[in-house]
Amino acid sequence: LGEDPIWLGAAAGCAGVLVDNMLNVSLHIAVPAFLFWWLAGSTLGRGARDEAGRFEWRAAPRIRRAAACVLVCFAAFVAWTQVRFWEREAWYFAGFKLARMGSIPASAKALERSRSWGPREVNALYELGNSYARAGRAADAAQAYRAALDANAGYDEIYFNLATVYNTTLGKPDTALKFYQTAWAINPLTNDLANVLSSFYLRAPAPQVEEALAVLREAVRNFPDNPSHWNNLGYALSLRRDWPQAELAYVRALSISPDLALAERNLAGLAVQSGRPRAAILGVLGDLRAVDAAISRNDFSDRTLALSASAARRAPDLPKARFVNGSILLTRGMVSEAIPELEAAAAEDPSRVPSQLNLGVAYQAVGRVSEAVSRYRTALTLDPGNQAALGRLKALGLAP
Repeated sequence: LGEDPIWLGAAAGCAGVLVDNMLNVSLHIAVPAFLFWWLAGSTLGRGARDEAGRFEWRAAPRIRRAAACVLVCFAAFVAWTQVRFWEREAWYFAGFKLARMGSIPASAKALERSRSWGPREVNALYELGNSYARAGRAADAAQAYRAALDANAGYDEIYFNLATVYNTTLGKPDTALKFYQTAWAINPLTNDLANVLSSFYLRAPAPQVEEALAVLREAVRNFPDNPSHWNNLGYALSLRRDWPQAELAYVRALSISPDLALAERNLAGLAVQSGRPRAAILGVLGDLRAVDAAISRNDFSDRTLALSASAARRAPDLPKARFVNGSILLTRGMVSEAIPELEAAAAEDPSRVPSQLNLGVAYQAVGRVSEAVSRYRTALTLDPGNQAALGRLKALGLAP
């Protein structure tokens, strides 16, 4: 091989990158591609050097012809494989685009062509399953999702979609449960999955309470502001007759979403089942409905204010109670009294646009203009098209 066999290592490196690129994307990345072509140039340029450093292979003509034949066949195989990859990807992206445009039948046909070129590729097969599912072809969707998992078994969303097809369309809930469980094992940070899986465990006639509790406790830890998880947790705890903890879970759900009627009914039912006193928040919610009705009639009388103040006093951690009370105080011109209420509401639920807006109005009314502007801009961050916030900033001569 001569005194300088470095070129042989370069040739081996080129071969390794080519093989890896059949399974990966090495040559699509700048640094590996740069190194590949450097090594390829070094290898091919070796034959143009002086005689002393040139490698000469002495072998019988038959062996050389056989080696050349093998090399040509290998090159043809690699070239055909790349053609297949190209066609598969081209039809995949065409199908993906058609699906996003709502052309589901055309999308399915393009993705079927992608599949026919092969070899299996998880994204193309997953999109094919999605197109079949949207077209109502449940059995075909299940088959495509399974093929996608055969190509790459690491995607929780494929397990979730496959389970949903089995559960809602194919009528195989037991099979669906296994796939939901696998999706949860891969990725428990999914709101929809936590909701579906816990509902599966809690369904009649034989609720799997402990399994549901395991899912829901993780769900409320990961998504503490999701009222549905808290409501389901309360229901699961009530099945265990753990009344105090169930009540706390229902109260938490209603603190986040006072209009969640299911949680309110469950909490009221808990008092009947357990013999415990009715939770105080139920009375507060009743008063808030009465206040809402009065506001809809433009009734901001002393009676309405007294009712809202009572609700805010009895449920200081309920953002809606503090917001409603602060807003009525603001409407009646009692700005100094309104600000603490609106600040509390905005602190408890910073994602609520009306809280930010009304607090901004209150700040502006007492001359705290910079703080008001900050609240208006926060409202626009939450709702970029909010006309009230835009109007307030425009009136101040400021850009959004």
